Amino acid sequence: AIATAMWQGVRAHPAAIPLVLTRRMASATGFAIVDGLVAALSRANLTDRDRLAAFHAVLGLVTGAAQAELAGPLTGDAAEAAARIGAVAGADYPHIAALSKVATQTSVEDDFNGGLRMLLDGIALRGR
Repeated sequence: AIATAMWQGVRAHPAAIPLVLTRRMASATGFAIVDGLVAALSRANLTDRDRLAAFHAVLGLVTGAAQAELAGPLTGDAAEAAARIGAVAGADYPHIAALSKVATQTSVEDDFNGGLRMLLDGIALRGR
């Protein structure tokens, strides 16, 4: 829930993406959110190093997904952008072309949630 809220917050303020990607957080508001994420990850029974790696992985997913959607060269309708990528990839890059077809039928929210679920499942397995 915290990662999703972070992702939605960054998406709601697209002008903040360059700041998120290029500056370290130094505000009490930002620390509260991040501390909540670290606390949630602490419940996964991870070593300190694994908890740090999990934090960076989740944060990377949040910022990367928002950046790809809002600040990348293919802003606009995600399905339209995926179709353009598939057309350019064509037969020379069949894996990209095939994946772009899936992307035209998948919402940005479903894509993010699926990636987050896979990441959290892996984190949970690591803590066992």
